[in-house]
Amino acid sequence: MHKSRLGEITIDCKTDDLEKAVKFWSEALGLDAKSYDDPGFNAYHFETGPNEIEINIQSVDHESRDISILKPMI
Repeated sequence: MHKSRLGEITIDCKTDDLEKAVKFWSEALGLDAKSYDDPGFNAYHFETGPNEIEINIQSVDHESRDISILKPMI
C-alpha cells in the first residue's frame, strides 16, 4: 500500500520587511528560524525535527495565491 505524507510548507509573503514576517511566524509556530546561506535567496527555514514537516518562508512580489490543497474536493 502506498503511503504519502506532506513534506514541506512554504509561506509566501508579499512584504518589504521579511524579518518582521519571520518574527510573526516564528512566534506563531513556536519555532526558531534561520536564513539560508545564499545571500541571493530571500528566505528562511524554521527549525523542525527530523521527521517533521519542513517549513520555509520567503519574500515574493506576487499577490497571495489560493491554498487549494486545503479546500475540500467535490
